[in-house]
Amino acid sequence: MYNSYDNWEENFSNGLRYVSSFLQWIQLLVWNLHSQQPLHKLKEHIAAVKAIAWSPHQSSLLASGSGTADRCIRFWNTTNGSQLNNIDTGSQVCNLAWRKNVNEIVSTHGYSQNQVMVWKYPSLTK
Repeated sequence: MYNSYDNWEENFSNGLRYVSSFLQWIQLLVWNLHSQQPLHKLKEHIAAVKAIAWSPHQSSLLASGSGTADRCIRFWNTTNGSQLNNIDTGSQVCNLAWRKNVNEIVSTHGYSQNQVMVWKYPSLTK
């Protein structure tokens, strides 16, 4: 893996099949645990990736959130690397966490709205 970068964060999927990582830049990497190279390089964010969270309901569903220039939560199929959906939240995304018993994701936000939001998935309604 890319061990020489400073702001490395990683997150394991349910069942430990995949690991996702970001380096405080616009690229999100998805790794197979048995590979030395990323399985997918997800580059659709236009600001630094700030948060990632694996769905407890679908093992290949990954959510990622980004900074002020993008303000989006993006949802990924990590089996094939495709973006499934996205929503402009109106402010930078700081944290993401899936609810365990309901198919919803909680996001926290910094500039400019400084709020906590709960989104139903896949409708992305509040």
